[in-house]
Amino acid sequence: MRTPDRVQLAVETPSAGFRLIRVAGALGVEAAARLVRLADMQLQVLGVVGVARHAVGHLLVDLAGVGHFGPGAVETLRHVRHTAARAGIGVHLTGCGGRLTLLPVRVRQVLTEFSTFPSVEEAVAELDGHADIAELGTRVEKVRPDRV
Repeated sequence: MRTPDRVQLAVETPSAGFRLIRVAGALGVEAAARLVRLADMQLQVLGVVGVARHAVGHLLVDLAGVGHFGPGAVETLRHVRHTAARAGIGVHLTGCGGRLTLLPVRVRQVLTEFSTFPSVEEAVAELDGHADIAELGTRVEKVRPDRV
């Protein structure tokens, strides 16, 4: 019998214009599905209440606390990006920089489809005031060696 993925998810607002989902633990398919449901819920709330009132333009997903990426889990983040794009919100991944070269090739390939930042703080600093970066599904930055 397979044990369920152990993952912790937390939602924060690190700065005006940003919503952050922190992920810690093993990110398997079941945990990724929980992440997608949580992100969808946050996007619904932002679409109904937050965007007009708080001008949230960026959803950050912090993967620094992820100790294991299960097969197919990271690929589900594409759904989050697609849903966010329809709401005019950019999705950015943080916390993978220092171990990017240690991740499986399939995980690295998916991560290159997103804008990535070494930390939440760096993402907020670089994206702050750039609501136009919430372009529909486009990358704002390639994973660069100096960011690894």
